[in-house]
Amino acid sequence: MERAHILGAGEIEVQPITETIETNYMPYAMSVIMSRAIPEIDGFKPSHRKLLYTMYKMGLLSGPR
Repeated sequence: MERAHILGAGEIEVQPITETIETNYMPYAMSVIMSRAIPEIDGFKPSHRKLLYTMYKMGLLSGPR
């Protein structure tokens, strides 16, 4: 089996931390907002869905409906 060669793999690029933060913060922030803060079609945010699922698994949602 032939191994693929990736150009530049294993090289370290020296870059000031301020430049890295400036170029990467906004895409990261938007990704977090889109994945965590905006409700899905069912109206729940991912954190709410995780909480309800945990409560379900612990048997805390067994009351009358």
